Order: sequence, then C-alpha cells, then structure tokens
Amino acid sequence: MLAKIVRISLFVGCTLAAVVVAGALLVGYRYHQKAKKFDLTAVNRLDVGSAVTDAEGREIGRIYIQDRVLLDYDEIPQLVIDAIVATEDARFFEHNGMDFRGILRSAWVNLRAGEIRQGASTITQQLARHVFHLRSRTYDRKLTEVFLAKRMERAFSKAEIFEHYVNHIYLGSGFYGIGAAAEGYFGKEVNELNAAEAATLAGIIKSPSRFCPFVDPAKAVEVRNLSLGRLRATGALADEEYTAACLQPMDVVDEELRDDGPFFALEATRREVNRRLPDRVDMNQGTVFTSMDALLIEASIRAIQSRLDRAEARHPELTASATDQSGPPARLEGAAIVIENETGRILAAIGGRDYRTSSFDYAFKGRRPAGTAFLPLTYAAYLQTADHHARAFVLDAPLDNRQAMIGGTVGTLGEWGTLSTRFEGRVPVLHAFYQCKTGAAIRVGNRMGVSALVDLAKELRVESPLRSYPSSFVGASPVRLIELARAYTALANDGVICPVPRAVDRVEDGAGEVHRLYGLSELVSHRALDRQTAALVRGVMVARMQQPAFNATLDEHGLGAAGLAGQPGSSYGGKDAWFIGGDRRLTCAVWVGHIQGQSIPVDNPGYHLAFPIWADIMSAALEDNPEGWNSNEQSPVRDGLCTASFQLAGPDCHHALHSGVIRIEDVPAELRPASVCRVHGPERASPSVASAVPIHSPESRGFVRAERERFPAGDPYGPTER
Repeated sequence: MLAKIVRISLFVGCTLAAVVVAGALLVGYRYHQKAKKFDLTAVNRLDVGSAVTDAEGREIGRIYIQDRVLLDYDEIPQLVIDAIVATEDARFFEHNGMDFRGILRSAWVNLRAGEIRQGASTITQQLARHVFHLRSRTYDRKLTEVFLAKRMERAFSKAEIFEHYVNHIYLGSGFYGIGAAAEGYFGKEVNELNAAEAATLAGIIKSPSRFCPFVDPAKAVEVRNLSLGRLRATGALADEEYTAACLQPMDVVDEELRDDGPFFALEATRREVNRRLPDRVDMNQGTVFTSMDALLIEASIRAIQSRLDRAEARHPELTASATDQSGPPARLEGAAIVIENETGRILAAIGGRDYRTSSFDYAFKGRRPAGTAFLPLTYAAYLQTADHHARAFVLDAPLDNRQAMIGGTVGTLGEWGTLSTRFEGRVPVLHAFYQCKTGAAIRVGNRMGVSALVDLAKELRVESPLRSYPSSFVGASPVRLIELARAYTALANDGVICPVPRAVDRVEDGAGEVHRLYGLSELVSHRALDRQTAALVRGVMVARMQQPAFNATLDEHGLGAAGLAGQPGSSYGGKDAWFIGGDRRLTCAVWVGHIQGQSIPVDNPGYHLAFPIWADIMSAALEDNPEGWNSNEQSPVRDGLCTASFQLAGPDCHHALHSGVIRIEDVPAELRPASVCRVHGPERASPSVASAVPIHSPESRGFVRAERERFPAGDPYGPTER
C-alpha cells in the first residue's frame, strides 16, 4: 500500500513538474518570439529631436532630446563606470542580461506584496526599457524586458551596451545621459568628475526626481554615500578615499548660473504632439510649428522667477512657514499661461518656477482650488439664470458656516476673500461681486443651486469636476490653470468661448510631410454665455482694475488707462494665489502657491503675489498696444453706474463704471437702475444699501439672527423689490 502511494505521489509530482516545465517553455517561447519583433537598430539611433519654432519662425528649442551630450565608451572614466556598475548592476560584466539572484530576491518581495514593488533590472534591461519605452509596471513588461535584454547581449558587446546606457538614461532636471548631467549639475566634463560626483550621478539614476541635488541636496548626499559605500566594497575606493568623499559637500552649479530655458513650453509641446500625432509618423529631425512667442516665454520665466525671488527675500516667512525639517525649505511655485481669446492659440505656457528643480507642469496638469478667482463664473451663472434676475440684492453679513461647507461645520464664514473690511448689509449683487464678497457669493449661489454652476462650467469647458457643495461657489473645487484661462476667454468674447487651447499649429516630419493636429470642427468656438451676462461680469472686472490698489503697478507698466479686466483670487486658508484677466485680444492666467499646500502668510496673496507677475507678463505680451474696454472714456459720468449703489452715477460718484465699460443696455431689465445714485446723491440715503458695519461686531452678527427671525420659512435673503 505504501509503495502504491509513493508511486502515485511520484507520478503526480512528475506530471506537475512536466506541466510547469512545459508552461515555462511555452511562456519562454512566446516572449522570445515577442522580443524578436523589436528592431535592435533603434539602440544605435539616438533621437536628435525636432526643432520647435515660434509664430515668428524663431527656434524655441528641440523636443525629445532636450539636453544630451553623447559619449563613446573610451571617453567614460573608469571611476564613473565602477560607480554606476556598483550601484545599478554589480554583476553586469558577468551575466548574460539577467541577474538570477536579483530576480529571485525581487520575485519574493513582489509575491509577498501582491504587486510589483521591487525590480531586479540589470543595466541591459534598463537600456531595453529606455530604448523601447517599456513603462508599465506589469509582469508582461518585465518578461518582455528580460528577453529583449538577452537578445541585446547577443547582439552587442558589454562596452557597447554600457555606452548606449549612459547616453540614454535620464538623470533629472532635463539632463539625458551622464555627459549632460555632469555639465548641468557640476559644470564639468565627465573626465573631470571626482569620486563624490561620480557617485552622485550613479545614485540619482534610480529616482531622478527624488534624488536630484537641485531639489533635495540632503537626499542626494544620502544616495551618493550609498554608492560610495558600494565602491569601497568592490575595492574601487580605499577606506581613506571613501571617508574623504563622504565628507565632501554637495557642490553643484550655482542657481543663478543654471540654464532657465523654455523647458516647460517644450515639454507641453512634446505632450501635445505625442497626444495628437499618429505613432507611425517619424518626427526625428522634423519641425514643430507653434503659436508661441519665444520672447514672451522668456519674459514670463523672468517675471515668475524674479517676482517670487523678491517676495521671498522681502518676506522670509514665505519659505520658513513651509520648511519641513526632513527636507529642504519649500519655495513658492508659480505658473502662467497666455492665450488668444478668439482663436485659443497659446502664446506662452510656463508650468513652474524652475524646470531643473521640479518638472511638474502646474499650468496644464496641476489642479488647485481657484478661490475667489472662480467668482466671475459663479456670478455669471447667477446672472444668466433668468429666474433669479429679479433678485438684484443680496445680504452681505456673516454666514453660518453650515451654509458654506468649507473650513469646518460650525461657526461663521467670515469675509476672508473680500477686499473690504466691513459688512454692508443688503447690497446690490453687482456690488457684492465688485468687492469680491465671498459670503454674498455663497448666498447667491445657494439661490440658484450648484447644478447651475456645474452646467455653466461644462459650457465653459471646465473639465475638472466641481464638488456638489456650496463651497464650489467660492472656488473650493480644484481646477487647472488652463481651464480657467479658457473659461475667461468667454468673458472677453461677449460670451463666446475660444476653440480648444493649443500651442502647435502644424508639424513637418523628417521626410518633409506636413501634418495638421486638429480638425476644422475642433477649431470652432461656441457661445457659452449670453452677451449681456458676459459684458456685465467683464465690466465689473474692468471697474475693479480701476481701484486704487491696482493703480501703481498698472501705471508702472503703462497699463493704467488701458481698460483691462482682471480678477484676483485667493483660496480658502490662503493656500493658493491667482490672477486672471486681460484685454480684448489676450487672457493671461497666473497661479502661485506651495506644492505641499501650506498657507501663504501674506494678506490677499492674489493681489500681492500673482498680480505683479500678471502685470509683467501682460506688459510684455501687449507691447504698449492694449485693446481694453475704455473705448468711451470721455462719456459723461451720468452715463455710467456707481460701483457702490449700481444705480446711475451722479456728479458726486467718484467710482463709476462708464458706458465704455458697461452700457446701460447691457444690464438686464430687472437689474437696470431707475434713478440717479441715492448713496452719493442729494438724499445721501438709500433703502437698498445698508449702512456699513465693522466685521465681527455685535451689530454684524445680528444680521444672521435677523435673517432667521424675519424669514423663517421663506426666502432668507429678503424681498427682491427695490
């Protein structure tokens, strides 16, 4: 009986082993055949890139290659070879493309984790991954990579593989290959690198974004010392050399000497071409023709960097408040986009402060709460909803935070986003918008419902989802900078939103064939707002730019009398600063903030941080030829609206919207004033505008109590008649 059991067990075991072996052979054959389909001549073809030109034919740069210095194997110092091999693949010169020890180790780690957590890629496998763009973290990709590596080992010598590897790899900050990285990080040729610098380059290969010495010098020192330790273990460094190298400071190229090229604009162009152009088109040695302006890109980079540098020098707390003891001080980030209102063509796109330290694109990819920069959309949605035109007034008073659903569940929502310091009671809706009153915005938003705002956002092509809470009325939902810039074009175009924003006009491939990236149907604009609403919202924005707070900066740039429209924005808690606006031809959108999300310890950061950058960029873009909305500046005051009462301005109304800004016929009939301003007029009183009271005073808190007592079951905002 026992012998029978043993025979059965042996049979079953042999059968299972045979099945496993057969399965392994089938899998191996499949991936062997798959690897044969790849063209290994691609290893020898380093992309020289495509030239990118601006609208005037000036070359902005090249895409795909970005920054590369090609090296022959004989030009690579032995110290650099030893450092990379010791750090990335200690058995490189011994294996045939696969390191079985490493594979078994990583397989065990991944099996326990239930997913791919750790790789065992040899240098040959990494080269295969780079050349053939094998990016997904799947077992299929890994097996393809392994069999490609074995094939490459048969086709190339170890020296050739290593040479191609060090020329292909990305080492952060836009540097491809150790030649470019040596120059970019240390200002040296590769043969001038010392042990510490060679180990630094070897250390950052595994994660260029995390270990980049420009971004986090402490992390770079940590991985450098690990690489130095491996060099000592292999005998390439003596103990005293190891100690001296570990003590060497991370001496990289000074920030002011780094190249601040148009990397964000080039990367945005590369993404657009890759997204729209068929894979079969070979763009190597081609040309990409864009709508961008090389000079404006340079001016925008300077504006962001210089303004933020000055702000941090003037207010050290801007970085100190965001300093994490485990990392370097967090600096402010900034992004900007300039877009043509009518066509949607992008003239400049700057995704961050310094591509070398952070390549994340906040212009196109980053989603941040827009705060009060979203108010024009909220008020536009309200004014365009016919059922609510009659409700021309709104209460400006402390708001129970449960009505806003932002920043907590109890207490009141103070006027944290307003430009004024007083609650004014019952005020015209247009005046509330003019003063950026956030509590009033919540109230008008609650009247129409979030769905009305969501519907308008869709018409304005805001693709980021808006939260179904009242806080969306004051910009609590994160959106992209490009989305808001495009939405604002509808305000400049009398309600017509521009076609799809784009930087690329056309491309010419390496063979000289021209390709259009967009069909005619995509280049058609559409109406998103009625003309009256767009003119009304824009007119208030033009009036806001005539407030004294903006005068000095606008006058400095020669834009004081240009009649530009603008909207500052600050998110809840002051974590993000925005400024968006422009003239009839262009819209410029600017964002400033900390990438970790810390608050900006500056009052009204939209005005103090984002607005000066916007003014610098607009001045460069307009070239002393703005096309604003002050076409009728000489019109008599009586033809305008007083910004306090939004009634017909009288002789004593010092701040009025002239007919060149808002025409009376653009104001909906239900909002149209019937008499001359009674705030500044002879009667000096108005039943429609309450006396101003200080914020947080007992009298102001009484507004909320009065609301509840006076309108317990009806409209809590009061009667709509004048």
